[in-house]
Amino acid sequence: MIKSINLIPLEIQKGWRRRQVRVVFYACAVLYVVLLGALYYINHSAVVAKRDKLVELEQRRMVLERQGREYLSLKAQLTGVTAKEQDMKRRLDLSSGLTRDRVIWSTVLKRMSNDLPGGVWLKSMTTSDIGAATKESGGGVKQVRLLGSGLTNSAVSDLIFTLENSGYFNNVQLAYTQKKELESGTVYDFEVQVRLKKGVEGIYGW
Repeated sequence: MIKSINLIPLEIQKGWRRRQVRVVFYACAVLYVVLLGALYYINHSAVVAKRDKLVELEQRRMVLERQGREYLSLKAQLTGVTAKEQDMKRRLDLSSGLTRDRVIWSTVLKRMSNDLPGGVWLKSMTTSDIGAATKESGGGVKQVRLLGSGLTNSAVSDLIFTLENSGYFNNVQLAYTQKKELESGTVYDFEVQVRLKKGVEGIYGW
C-alpha cells in the first residue's frame, strides 16, 4: 500500500492551522456578541414594557383616587341636603298651628320636590310674613326665600321657570347666582325669593 506524502512544509501547515483556529475564535466571538446583544435587547424591551405598564397603572390609580374623592364629596353633600330637608319638614310640621291661614308646608314641599329640575338641589328655605293680617285677607302674604345650588346656570333657569308655572307661587325673583369651584367640579349657588299665592286649594288649612 502506497502512503501519501505531504510535501507542504511544516511551517506552512502550522500557519494554516493557526489561521483556522483564529477564524473559529473570531466566529465564536462574533456569535457571542450577537447573542449578548440580542439578550440585552430582549431584557431592555421587557424593562421598558414593565415601566410603561407601571406608569399606566399609576395613572389609573390616581384617576380612581380622584373619582373616589369626588364621589365621597358629592355623597356628603347629598346626605347633608337630605338631612336638612328632613329637619326642615319636621320643624315645619311641629311649628305649624291650627289657625285659619295655616300653610300646609308638607304639600308645598312635596310639590317642589316632585317638580325640582335635575341638577338643582336646595340647601335651605325660610319664610316670612309680608303685610299685616286683615279681616278680609286673613294672614299676611307668605314670602319664601330659597337657597340652593345648581350644576349649571341653565338648571337654575329651569328652577325659576318651574316655580313660575307651579301654580303655588308668584312674584318669583332671582336674587343672585354665584359661580363656585369645588374639588368635585363647578356649581352655581343661588337665592330665589317667591311669594306663596293666597287661596290656593290644598296648601292652606281653611
